[in-house]
Amino acid sequence: MSNSMKLIILSTNDCIPCRQLKSYVDANDLGWEFIYQHIRPDLFKSLGVTSVPTMIEEISPNEYKILGVGLVEIMAHVNTFKEEEE
Repeated sequence: MSNSMKLIILSTNDCIPCRQLKSYVDANDLGWEFIYQHIRPDLFKSLGVTSVPTMIEEISPNEYKILGVGLVEIMAHVNTFKEEEE
């Protein structure tokens, strides 16, 4: 994974897969930011996010790209990042 890539997980407090992902991210020191719907509803709305967890990449301030929705898709990205590092 490129060191300049800023990855963000969009989450809610009551999302169990989000909690599992947060534990994984913390345990592996991935440094991804978690943004919660109740804190940034504007971001969720502007991206049309209705399902969590959702992984986004910050391209530039206020410009984002959705990379994956759901734990399975997000973990597939994790595996891709690991392969790129090898």
